Amino acid sequence: MHLEEYKHCREEERYEVGIASGRLASLLASQAFLFTAWAIIHGPSGRDSPRLILVVLPCIALTICITAFIAIGAAVVVIRRWQRHGNRLIAEDRNSPQPQLTNYHIGRSPNDWFHITGVDLFSLAAPSVFALLWIILLIYSILLDGGNAP
Repeated sequence: MHLEEYKHCREEERYEVGIASGRLASLLASQAFLFTAWAIIHGPSGRDSPRLILVVLPCIALTICITAFIAIGAAVVVIRRWQRHGNRLIAEDRNSPQPQLTNYHIGRSPNDWFHITGVDLFSLAAPSVFALLWIILLIYSILLDGGNAP
């Protein structure tokens, strides 16, 4: 009984990790595209471009960062729930008369620091760092570069 439930739990966790990874990859791709566009427009070759775009691009990018933070954060919460459920199944299996999961899992800790920092914090830090960058570029575009606009 525990083995099938544990397999289902791991499949759901794997599914959610895939969703979080896809969201993070989409964030990184969008930020690379938007930053490149901002840099081209801000650079010497973009001096004839409308300066409003230097404000609009950071606003779009910031919106994407906020949305990604929420979406990735939701996936991290769900992943953690599946991990806690799997840990409960492992603990219950250890106490059962016929344990089935003894050699089936790696014995992860529910508070595995490497996993928390490697997955959870990185996944949530990426949109936060990009958001901070876009806020700085937005302020620069509005205040500091305002005198240079044609």
